[in-house]
Amino acid sequence: MQSLLLLAALAPLQDPAPQSVLFLGNSYTGVNDLPKLVKGFANAAGYPLVTAKNVPGGYTLGSAPNAHATNATSLGLIAQTDWDVVALQEQSYLPTIPFTKTNFMLPGATSLDAAIKANDPTTETVLYQTWGRRFGGQFCYGANCSPDFADFDAMQDSLTASYAELGTLIGAEVIPVGEAWRKSIADNPTLVLHSGDNSHPNMKGSYLAAAVFFGKLFDQSPVGNSFSVGLSATNAAFLQDVAAHIIWDATCGTESYNSGSVNPLTLTATGSAAGGGSLTFDLQNQAAETTGQWYGASFGQSGASLFGQTLLIAPSQLIVPLIPMGVGVSWDVSIPIDPAFTGLDIFVQGLAANPSGVELSNGVRVEICP
Repeated sequence: MQSLLLLAALAPLQDPAPQSVLFLGNSYTGVNDLPKLVKGFANAAGYPLVTAKNVPGGYTLGSAPNAHATNATSLGLIAQTDWDVVALQEQSYLPTIPFTKTNFMLPGATSLDAAIKANDPTTETVLYQTWGRRFGGQFCYGANCSPDFADFDAMQDSLTASYAELGTLIGAEVIPVGEAWRKSIADNPTLVLHSGDNSHPNMKGSYLAAAVFFGKLFDQSPVGNSFSVGLSATNAAFLQDVAAHIIWDATCGTESYNSGSVNPLTLTATGSAAGGGSLTFDLQNQAAETTGQWYGASFGQSGASLFGQTLLIAPSQLIVPLIPMGVGVSWDVSIPIDPAFTGLDIFVQGLAANPSGVELSNGVRVEICP
């Protein structure tokens, strides 16, 4: 059985890790010093990371007078250097009030993103999706109020939707911290993440937020990371696992792609893409006179022409060069039991030869599951 353990030496072919992150938010970022916790995860994984922050209590993205969009310190920090990432966090309940979302959150973030891109077009803006109050409730800005949320889940639904809307508006990735809180609470309700005010995070809540940030920013699973900030080994492992699942569960597994071309030769993948699992790749719809078949895998996609068809794996990032298999032979692949591979994307394509020429299959994308 082929093994993906040989991927380890080629991991640097993935996107480079960020080296600097600026956090703009309020006490939800400042309590327990979230930037320091993210740096702790990064350093434990061998990544140097510079962080900076402006997180005054009660600050918003765009609601005057306490708005990052007009705050001299925030704008000065944005212009201070060419940041790899800037993380924006809105006040805890303004996203749940239609008036404040529309008039403050969306335009404030849009203005900040414009300033970030004006300073360095390559800087990535990300959105720190926060969590609901422990018992829900209703929140007002003057005469404008949110719904009266029955519980944490109802409030989280509203927050998640607002951050998704903002992410679409400015083209920013959402860091799904609130959804990680939801999963943690559902899976282990006795592990409390809120502090005594039922709003701010305790250390376990901040640690989970940092694990999600680390996983998203570095595209690496936090599972097994040695940074624990004094939490018990059991709690740290549980929260790391929650973060990994919330980041990758929705996208991991196998998916066929074809760059718009028609591929009579069909490549399928069956099995489990999780660590310790195995996948079987099989070429179907081959011509009756097929004389041989091959498989190849890479870290990247291609759209180059080959034999008048489309090459869908990147030759410059090959993991597995074309492997001759004979006719009608499937290819079995074992997935390493190593959290470092969680979320890794691998692209596979098959080829079959016959007397009249060569056929290329569709591609199959594999994203390794937690």
